[in-house]
Amino acid sequence: MRSIRILLPVLFVLAFAPLAQASIVDVARAVELAQAANRLMDRLEDDATIVPAEPQMNTEGEFVLPYTADGARTEWSESAMTASAAGAVGGEVAGQAASRVPFVGGFMRGGAEARGAAAAAAAALGGWDEIRAQSDRSFNDVDELAVYMHVTYSGRADYQDALAATVALYPTLEDRYEKAVKAAQKAANREAKRNR
Repeated sequence: MRSIRILLPVLFVLAFAPLAQASIVDVARAVELAQAANRLMDRLEDDATIVPAEPQMNTEGEFVLPYTADGARTEWSESAMTASAAGAVGGEVAGQAASRVPFVGGFMRGGAEARGAAAAAAAALGGWDEIRAQSDRSFNDVDELAVYMHVTYSGRADYQDALAATVALYPTLEDRYEKAVKAAQKAANREAKRNR
């Protein structure tokens, strides 16, 4: 029994260690999210405008932006693409190996997998202190982050990369992105109808 208690943590470390170098962004998923949100924006009434909440001008909020106040991409959001390309193969192999290990493969699914992937992404980008040092604005609400990013930056050529890097750090953004934009679009349409 003692050998099993020693073996499980070792297997856990061996299975998850390569994830720190794994592909940390999913640009294809970011493209899907942005396209779905754009379809919602197409349903915006002609006289409706979404006015997103403004970010805090600091990094004290829970969610930092991938763009600085002057519109430049943060270093961490650009570095995520390089780290992702370098580790894509290692991450795939790690995931396959972990799925063959009892307990570990199951642990990687669901919320634990998302938290593990987010931790690996943050570590690959230098850690949370470094990410916050490279940023200058933040939000405390993931829905406000989603709406602000989409309304403010979705027309930029580099947006999908920035969105993918942000989703890698904040997996809840992937779940909330389209819902948040949809809620903002509906609220803007209602407001426009009231003002007619």
